[in-house]
Amino acid sequence: EENDMKDLILICAAAAVFVFGYFISKKVDVFLKNSRRQISELSRSFSLRIAFETPLMVESAFEVIEKFLKQNPNCELDLFCGSAQEIVNKMEATEIDFGFITEKSTCTFNKEYVSIIFPLQPNTITLDSIGYSVIPLENSEIMAQVIWNKMNGTYYQKKFAEYINNNSCLYTSY
Repeated sequence: EENDMKDLILICAAAAVFVFGYFISKKVDVFLKNSRRQISELSRSFSLRIAFETPLMVESAFEVIEKFLKQNPNCELDLFCGSAQEIVNKMEATEIDFGFITEKSTCTFNKEYVSIIFPLQPNTITLDSIGYSVIPLENSEIMAQVIWNKMNGTYYQKKFAEYINNNSCLYTSY
């Protein structure tokens, strides 16, 4: 009987440790999830996520972006490429901050978005995958529509919007 009592106490103690461990691991999971979310939000405040409708636009807009980055060296940059509708969808989901789409794009976006027509100079594109440069035949400006949510609030989002506003030669539509 004494051994049975010791076994029962040992089983109860082991069960208590497992239950306690389970609750502790749940608390740690919640803490880690919150920490990841806060880190994600913090890193987002130090970066810009910009999407382009065509790779040609990336090359053409890079001079503008490079000048902004020189003025804001702590800003990190993530670049994406996709259709105009994908860009608008990702902006609505707050997965990107700015979109460069063709002026003639037919996609629609909310009233919360600012749209500026922005001239881009076509540049030679170097394709690393094939080792050749692609030279544009026509050297006229590409008219891009830069869009962003006017409700965006991170420091670099505001700074880039201000920079785009100050460097666009044309008009703004809301």
